[in-house]
Amino acid sequence: MTLAVDARLLEALVADLDEDAQGPFTDETLHADLTAWKVIEDANRQLQLVRQQLTDRLGALMERERITVPGVAVFDAHVKKNRTKWEKDDLRRAVLDTRTFDDEGTLVEESPLDKVLAVFPLGNPRLLALRARGLEPEEWCETERAGWSIQVFD
Repeated sequence: MTLAVDARLLEALVADLDEDAQGPFTDETLHADLTAWKVIEDANRQLQLVRQQLTDRLGALMERERITVPGVAVFDAHVKKNRTKWEKDDLRRAVLDTRTFDDEGTLVEESPLDKVLAVFPLGNPRLLALRARGLEPEEWCETERAGWSIQVFD
């Protein structure tokens, strides 16, 4: 069978499982129902691995291209990145040298602490906050590819 056919069969099977899971549970079926739960849990783990492998393979084929599958959805692939070994001291100095503006173009008054906490709330810098200040994250850390993600727009 093809991947698409197998996926449709899986979708139908999951719908059946969902319906069955709405039924009554009793002490008499407890062992069988717990066995079913474990089988579903094991299948979920394996399905997560298959999904990630498929995501990585399809993402690499898409090469950041937005693809429309008529009658299905629009798909957009993005490279996932692991950012490590941040040059935090240099980056903090760069953040302190930035200024931000509101939607009307008025300078937003910020203390040095406000600036640093906007970017470094929990140890690692916030990517959107860095970009909002005109700082590109990759200039301040080591970056390595970590697979792909795929967004679906219904």
